[in-house]
Amino acid sequence: NDGTMQFAGAANGVVFSSGIVEYDGTVAQAIASGTYFDIVFSNTGVKNISGTVTATGNVTMNSGTTVVIINGVTLQVDGNFSNDGSLTNNGIITLGP
Repeated sequence: NDGTMQFAGAANGVVFSSGIVEYDGTVAQAIASGTYFDIVFSNTGVKNISGTVTATGNVTMNSGTTVVIINGVTLQVDGNFSNDGSLTNNGIITLGP
């Protein structure tokens, strides 16, 4: 995948190590744990991170989106972190490798 892939369903289990993965649902989405390159969160459905997620590239939260990091869970961002949405952090956000 050299472009952008959008997920619009309620749950997804695909993990990529390059390219952009975009969670773009209007319903609540469970974010698959694992290692991604770039992650983009868009649209109105709440994005729930309930397992460790590593972005070796960038994480972008677009306006209108809500991301919730569940208690005890780590979001590791090795690139840039951009938040124009709403973030509820009950876990740990680590910036930088």
